[in-house]
Amino acid sequence: MGAATHFTPERDWPTLARELRLDPETPLVVGLSGGADSVYLARLLARGASRPPLTLVHVNHALRGADSGRDEDFCRELAAELELDLVTERAAVDARSSDLERRLREARYRVLAGVARDRGAPLVATAHHLDDALETLLLRWLRGTSLEGLAGLRPLAPLPLPSEERGDLRVVRPLLRLRAAEIREALRAGGHPWREDGTNATPRFTRNRVRHGLLPLLRGRLGPDGEEQLFAFLRAADAYRERLAASSSLELRPAAGSRGRPLWRLARAPLVALPPAAQRQALWRAIVQKSGRAPGAAALERIQLALRAGDRGRWTLRGAWDLALTDESLELTPPEALPAGDFIPGTG
Repeated sequence: MGAATHFTPERDWPTLARELRLDPETPLVVGLSGGADSVYLARLLARGASRPPLTLVHVNHALRGADSGRDEDFCRELAAELELDLVTERAAVDARSSDLERRLREARYRVLAGVARDRGAPLVATAHHLDDALETLLLRWLRGTSLEGLAGLRPLAPLPLPSEERGDLRVVRPLLRLRAAEIREALRAGGHPWREDGTNATPRFTRNRVRHGLLPLLRGRLGPDGEEQLFAFLRAADAYRERLAASSSLELRPAAGSRGRPLWRLARAPLVALPPAAQRQALWRAIVQKSGRAPGAAALERIQLALRAGDRGRWTLRGAWDLALTDESLELTPPEALPAGDFIPGTG
């Protein structure tokens, strides 16, 4: 699952931050529910030899009566023990809502986003682990999703709120290589308590039905190796997402043209390295961005065949655009009738 892994005394936050291409000294807001996963994350971040400015955030939905208050008290005691700042906020949600699970999640992220902006922190850390990633994958599959959506949770991603609410805020998930059982084992070994949320077992929430119903059924039907097969599928889906992300970064760049005509060029090697589906997507996107016209399926297939075979070639695309494949690059030029100074879609 990407570059993120769990912490060890030899592997602290600065090391992980650099792997994720983050500034290790940037302020960090950390979600703290009081459950095992968030307690583990808070303790590991707090004990780092070198750590960024940390703010713990506890969101109290007040849905569980006195237990909700005890969760908040527990978080206060933990923050005091770790000598970290704690922000607690109430975020009431109508318990009768048909989409309560989604509303609770969004309410928590809105609180985290608000605290992050107040503290000047561009990152929000959550304690999602490998089991969470698998459950998310299965939920997306059950609800219907595109192939891109079959990827699991990412170690670093935009905060899951509408763009106008999240701005530039991102969520970082440092525990994605850890299993839930490993986290609890580590806390027990250290004598560290945590709180159990009774709503994690209620069948009202779809995620709980996946966790306590579908996953045990799959494990039973698939045999001793079934769980590992599920995680292998998760890793394959995540690798597919990463390849798609790589394809989206490829675009045609301006180059010296011939006879005064504009010319855009894209290196051949990165295209050849992509799997067929991602390669086709990258080609389609690059051509549309410059020509404003989608290439035909037959033309795309011929270009891909030439790429894989190491051949050169030249094709006339829709709108009389010219595409040439050389030993080193893919080159796109507009129709001769289009003056060099005219606006070309995707360049202005």
